[in-house]
Amino acid sequence: PGFVQQAVEALGARRLALGPGQPQGRQEVHQRLDLFLAGLVVDPVDQRRLLLLQRLGGADVRLDHELLDQAVRLQGRPVLQPPDYPALSDEACTSINPQARIAFLTLYTHHIATYARVSEHNVRRYCERHGHAYHLYRALPEAIGPGINGSWVRTWLLQQHLAQHDWVIWVDADVVFRNQARPFEPLLQGRDLLLAKDVGAWRFNSGVMGFRNTPANLALLERIWARIGEVADKSQVYSSLGDQHYTNEVLKEEGLLGEHSVLDNLSLNTPPLLADEDTLLVH
Repeated sequence: PGFVQQAVEALGARRLALGPGQPQGRQEVHQRLDLFLAGLVVDPVDQRRLLLLQRLGGADVRLDHELLDQAVRLQGRPVLQPPDYPALSDEACTSINPQARIAFLTLYTHHIATYARVSEHNVRRYCERHGHAYHLYRALPEAIGPGINGSWVRTWLLQQHLAQHDWVIWVDADVVFRNQARPFEPLLQGRDLLLAKDVGAWRFNSGVMGFRNTPANLALLERIWARIGEVADKSQVYSSLGDQHYTNEVLKEEGLLGEHSVLDNLSLNTPPLLADEDTLLVH
């Protein structure tokens, strides 16, 4: 999906997290609209995508219509002025609660920092609330080397942190926790691998993956990374079919894609249009 669709999805997840009785929260969404739509050049295709806003909940219908009116009036021009959205840190890597049993792991680069910062704030709040670790990379580690897009290094980063925790869960930089009060632990009980269905043709989506600290899982991550290493072109998200293809391929060969490991989209990795007030994680 393009940036517009990604922006609408992430915004929708945030807006859905607000109830009709939270005017202060809705004001925050007004501010974050600047984040997602700043500098966006609107063409007819993007206008149709912006219609998704109308389907992402009834928190502020008038705002939805105002955005759509702006999109129609301002074809070929920026919809809103760029905001100065704060970065939590300029460090290449930040870790909070590094000794926690459960850790969440994310990487983003400056190319997507505009919306990835929203996810960073959201996931960090969730981790601080529940006492989880959060390892956040804002640049590719030098050990990775040149010529590789950040989306390809998920399993390499998971290998670096698995020994430090009981569980490490990778979450992409456009993920948000909608219901911040819900604990994550029930999803981990009785399993060694936590995956979530993809809304497309893949068996699971590599944007949300959890691995328990076991020798078998460490070997599995090493095998996935070795398979990715065989791919010549990893310069873009979808080069050579993308990392998701090879991650699915290895887990299928290992017989690990049964229903016990792959959760449905209402339990995890929920698309914004299927989310409600009880949804845990929207992607």
